[in-house]
Formats: sequence, C-alpha cells, structure tokens
Amino acid sequence: MIVRGNPGGSGGYARGQLESVRKGTATYALMMDDDVVCEPEGVIRAVTFGDLAKRPTIVGGHMFSIYSRSRLHSFGEIIQPWRFWWQTRLDGYSDWDPAARNLRSSRWLHKRADVDFNGWFMCLIPRRVLDEIGLSLPIFIKWDDSEFGLRAKEAGYPTVTFPGAAVWHVPWTDKNDGVDWQSYFHQRNRFIAALLHSPYPRGGRMVRESLNHQIKHLASLQYSTAELRHPALEDVPAGPYTLHEALPTKLAEINAFRKQFSDAQLHADRDDFKPVRRKKPPEEGQERHRDPEPARDDARGRYGADPPAPPAEADVEGVPRGRAPRAGCRPVQPREVRLGDRLDERRLVGRALPARPRALPRPAQAHTRDPPSLQPGVAAPRRGVPRRPGRHHVPRSPGQDLRAPGNDHGDTHACTPSQHPRAAGGAAPGAAGGDGTGRGRPSALPAEDAGAQHDPVATGARRSGGCGAISSPRSACACSTSCSG
Repeated sequence: MIVRGNPGGSGGYARGQLESVRKGTATYALMMDDDVVCEPEGVIRAVTFGDLAKRPTIVGGHMFSIYSRSRLHSFGEIIQPWRFWWQTRLDGYSDWDPAARNLRSSRWLHKRADVDFNGWFMCLIPRRVLDEIGLSLPIFIKWDDSEFGLRAKEAGYPTVTFPGAAVWHVPWTDKNDGVDWQSYFHQRNRFIAALLHSPYPRGGRMVRESLNHQIKHLASLQYSTAELRHPALEDVPAGPYTLHEALPTKLAEINAFRKQFSDAQLHADRDDFKPVRRKKPPEEGQERHRDPEPARDDARGRYGADPPAPPAEADVEGVPRGRAPRAGCRPVQPREVRLGDRLDERRLVGRALPARPRALPRPAQAHTRDPPSLQPGVAAPRRGVPRRPGRHHVPRSPGQDLRAPGNDHGDTHACTPSQHPRAAGGAAPGAAGGDGTGRGRPSALPAEDAGAQHDPVATGARRSGGCGAISSPRSACACSTSCSG
C-alpha cells in the first residue's frame, strides 16, 4: 500500500507504472479505474493474449454501461488528426446493444479495426513498453491515456482492443465533465498532446474548434467554464517543467476560482437562489394599460394574498374592440387569456364580442384539370363485320336524322335500285375502284349508309335494297352524280 496525496488519475497511474519498472518482476502493469465493475475472467484473457503476441502489445478491454449492462459504449477509439479529438472508430458505434441484435447480424463487430489507444478504464501495458517510452505525463487527469497510446504507436507498439475483456463503467453519455472543474484539464492537456503528436501545423482545426467551444459556453451562460479555459491556455506556454510543481495544488486553485461564479455554486436548498423570471416584458405601448403588480411578501416572488380575480360580467359595461381605451370602458387585464397573432386578448374575458364579419364566399371556380366540353359530331365510319340479325330484332337506320358526311347542303340522299347502274345490270366504271383505276378511292356516303357502316346488323339487313353496291367501307358508289355529295 502506497500512501500519497492527490496527484490525480494520471499521477496514480504513473506511480503504479514506476513501481512496476523499479521492481522489475512484473510483466505487465494493469491500468484500471476505481469506479468500474470488473470481471476477473476478462483480465485472464487479456494477459493470455499478451503472452501469445509476437511482440509487446498493449491490450485493452471494452467498456459497457454500468446502468445498462448489455450496452456497449467503447469498442476501440482513435484520435481524429485534423480536429485532434478522440472518438469511436469510423466504422463503429459508440452505443450498441447486443441484447437487441445478435452477434451474427452485427457485421461491424466482426471487422478488424486499427485503434490509436485504449481508455485506461482497463488497459494492460507491458513493462517493456514502459521501459522504452516512459511513464504517463503528470497532467492530473484527461488525455493521459490517449497521449500514451499515440506515443507507443510512434515507437512501434500497437494497441489491441480485445473482445472478451471488458468492464462496466459510467458511460460518456450520462455525464458531461467538460463544463465543471475538469474543463481546465480538458483544454490544457489537449493542447499539450497536440503539440507533441499533431501531424498538422498549428494543430489543424483544433484552434478554430476551441474558439467555437468558447462561444458555445458563453452562449450557454457557463461563465465559470469559459473563464477556466483562459488560464488553461496561458499555462501551456509555461513548459513541461511546471507540471510537476502544479500537480498537488492545481485542483484547489481551480475550485477556489470557480466559487465566484453563480453557475458553479452548489446549495442544498433551491430557494437560496434568486427567483427565475417567468414573465416576458410587456410589448411596446402596453405599459400604460396594465395594472401594477400586487405586492410581494418576500424576495422569492410569492404573492402575499391570492391573485386578483377577473372582473365579473356585470362590472364590464363593454369591451372595446382594439387596444386603445375608450370613454366609459375599463380594459380587462389579459393574464387569464392569451391569444396570439395580435388578436384582442380582452375579447374572451368578461363579455365576449361577436365574431367579426368575414367576406362572403365566392362561387367555386372551375378546376384547371377539368376536361373541356366536347362538341357533338358524327364519328368516322369504321370497318365492321356483318352479322345475322337477331330473332326479334327490328332493323332501323340510325343516323338518318344527322347530316350526311360531305353533304354541305344538309339534305340526305339514298339511291334506289332503279337509279343505280348495277341494279340495271350495267357495270359502273368505278365499281371496282371508284375511279376506274382499281385503287379503291373512298367516296362520300349517304347518311343512311354511313349509319349502316356503324351497325353491321342494319348493313346486312339492307343488302337487297338501297344502295346495294356497297360491299365494304372502302368501296366506291357508282352513281357519281347523285352520291358524290
């Protein structure tokens, strides 16, 4: 048992590493937090893997949530070089529940992934690595494990996050140690590690992100956090020789500095703080229309008596429309009714005013997608297959009351057997093709025959009478003088 002061987490780890190097009998030095739940089987597996490795290897374990034992929060971590900030590896997850999804379907858990360091909630370091690269930096807390992992990586010693070795710890999502006294060590130690291991000039984007974080703390009214980050940056140029001197006294100085800020003070009774302003200031031009606030009995903002009741309906002779008071009308306070969009908040208190008249509804306009009305007309003749009329079918000629196609005078015409040349036994010159050439020039048909073309039954029923020379829709009529229209 070693009795010491409070050099922080990094100081305790460094003292354990130093004792392992001095004694020279231990093969490994196990770094582990004092607030974790550890499974001894995980330590045995980590030591066995380190013994079987071909070269000295830092073996780390996983971290599960101590509040939800099946949720995995750390499965290998890296340092993003451009931002110089720790994070979960790019193809992994910082919150994964194997109880909700089996291991076979979680493909990212089966990948081989390279990591930069392993958190010192559980990390097994070979003594040979400590002999070569040294101990952890005396920076009290934060960034000691990540800086050591980067230093070992540059010396050629890899870090393996080994499946099967794990502890249960408070997850990062359940605490925010970047806004309390630890904000000083977050800022200072991050810049120290970046000066030692950043591959980019001026730390890449780190300085810009530091400014963004500072503005965020100011906008969040975290004034103690913003003030602690300034001395942290001022202590960085002081050099590494001041780290050992400030190690036992720095925490007391930080706590004394934070006491002057209200956001860093702790009280057992919440009534010790000033009352929170829960009412918005009045709008412009309404100060003269509001009643004065009732007297209060103490500084906590409690009313000495019950709040004033709203006036009865009989007391209000009339509620004027608008905001300006009128003669004989006392405006009612709008505490009980709150209406937005600049409406009159006094309408529903006391006696409500009738609804304001609205514009009369206009007739609905025709929708732009409605199809236009079609003009009636006669459809073009189509080729039809004549069929035998039914037993009780009465043949009729639809379309006789319509105008014949091609007849500009509007009168209908039908050929009789005596007028048709073929009825008398003569051959019409255009009977074969309509113009003697046999090309089948179509001609204008009478209305009766045009209707018959649409009705195959009527066409077959009138083959013996009328213009019997029509045998197909494209055959020409022989009486060119009377049927040409």
